[in-house]
Amino acid sequence: MADAEKVEKTSKPEEGNPDPKKPPRGGRKGGTEYPRMPLKTALEYADKLVSKTHTGSQPAATILAGVFNSSGTRGAVRAAALRKYGLLEGEKEAYTATQLARDIDAAAEEQERKSLYRRAVLSDKIFAQLFETFHGDLVTKAKLRQRAQALKVHPDLSEECGDFFIQSAETAGLGVREGEGIRLIASSDAAVPITGEEQPTDDAELNPDEASSSDEVASSDAVAEETAPPPTLNATIGQKSSPPRPRTAADVTVNLTVDSSLDGDKLGKQLELLRRYGLI
Repeated sequence: MADAEKVEKTSKPEEGNPDPKKPPRGGRKGGTEYPRMPLKTALEYADKLVSKTHTGSQPAATILAGVFNSSGTRGAVRAAALRKYGLLEGEKEAYTATQLARDIDAAAEEQERKSLYRRAVLSDKIFAQLFETFHGDLVTKAKLRQRAQALKVHPDLSEECGDFFIQSAETAGLGVREGEGIRLIASSDAAVPITGEEQPTDDAELNPDEASSSDEVASSDAVAEETAPPPTLNATIGQKSSPPRPRTAADVTVNLTVDSSLDGDKLGKQLELLRRYGLI
C-alpha cells in the first residue's frame, strides 16, 4: 500500500501544469518567435503601457503585473509580443512604450492609425516575411502554416502563427479576409518599408548619412577643386587680358599683282610700305 501511495504521489502533475513534460500554456517551445497575440489585442495592452510609462520607464515586474495582468510566464509572453510589434522597449529594469506606441495612442485620423498599424505588423520578422511572400495574392491558412514552418516556426505553433497573421493584417488594412484565407494588398500599396524590425524614429538613425551631409558636400567641393584646371595668371590677379601680339609675316599671306601700266614711283612706294610692316 505504501508503495502504491508513493507511485501515485510521484506521478501527480504539478499544480497549474497538467503535463509536467510540457511547458505552461503560452510558454516557449523553441523555433523562430513571432507575436503570440493578434495586433488588436497587442494594441489594447500598448494603450495601458503608454499610460503606465507616461512619466518614465518602469521595472519589468511592475509592467508585467500592472499592464499584462501576470507577473509570470503569461506576462512575459505578452511583453515579448509587444516587443515584436515594436510597441515595447527597454531592459527588465526599465520597460517603456516605444515612440510607435505613443504615436498610435496620439493618432487622431483613421488613415494615420492604419499606417502605424501596418508598421507594427511589419516590424516583426516572421509577419514581414509572410507578407513579402504572399503580398498581392489570396493566401490560405494552409499556405501560411507551410511558410511559417519553412521560416523555422515550431510545427505546433505554425497554425496559430498563420491565424494571428491573418487577424493582424486585417486590423492593419494589409488585406481582406476571403473564406479561410486573406487577400493581401501589394507591397507597393502598403506605403511602409518591409524590414522585419522596428524602424528608428530618430532622424539621425533614420538616415545616418544625413548627419554628415555637410562633410560630404565639403568633400565633394574639394574633389571638384582638385580636378578643375588651374586658373590663368590673369584670372587669378584680376588683370585684364593682354592685347594681342602684332601680326607678322607668318600670320599674313600677300598676293601682289603688278600692273604694267602702274607708275614706277607709286609701285616703289607700295613695296616700301609692305617692307615696313614686314610683309615682304
